[in-house]
Formats: sequence, structure tokens, C-alpha cells
Amino acid sequence: MIRSTLLAIALAVPVIIWKISAGIEGVEPSIRNLLVLLAVAPISEEIIFRGFIQEFLIAKMGKLLSVLVVSILFTAAHLLIGTLQGEAYLYNALVFFPSIAISWHYARFRSLPAAIAIHALYNVTAFVI
Repeated sequence: MIRSTLLAIALAVPVIIWKISAGIEGVEPSIRNLLVLLAVAPISEEIIFRGFIQEFLIAKMGKLLSVLVVSILFTAAHLLIGTLQGEAYLYNALVFFPSIAISWHYARFRSLPAAIAIHALYNVTAFVI
């Protein structure tokens, strides 16, 4: 029950926040993008990829292989979404390496809040650079 609720939240929250921020007069697109990079994406993506997919994979194939498989899936999702949005192919492909680090950390410590924090830190660094 808790897992299905978390999954529903992870899938719904990004859309809701994006729609709300798009409808608020005076919210600059750059502020909206920063909100997505700092909160929406890290929370929803980590719940889905680490909290659900990687947990499932750890049980089925162990920690090491789960790190590789979930990072490939994470990268594939970014490539697909990035391509649809016309974003740079290389930038989206490069998410593989931080995903390996986040996945390894998650496999070792099983801390979703830490994975979310690392993801947000990576996103803000990429945004600033």
C-alpha cells in the first residue's frame, strides 16, 4: 500500500507542480526549470528508479548488477525524454555516470533521501555550469 502510494505521488507530483508553476503569472521559465531540477526531478526520479526499480533488481540480481541495469534504464529514460524535448544528446547520455554513483550509494546504504540529495546537487551543478 505504501509503495503504490509513493509511486502515484512520484508520477503525479512533477506534472502538478509544472502545471501550477506554468499557470502562475510572473513565474519565469528559468525559475520553473530550477524548481524542477532541484525538487521535482530528484524526488520523483529517485522514488521510481532507486526506490522501486533498483529495490526490485537488488532482490532479483544483487547489488552490483542492479547498479548497472538501473543506470542504463535511467540513462535511456533521459535520452528518450531529452530527444523528445530537443535537448542535447550528449548531456542526457552523460547522466549515466552520476547514475552509477547514486545507484551504488543507494545499493550500499539504502537511503532514498541521500539519493535525492545527491541527485539534486548534481542537477544544480549542471544547471550552474
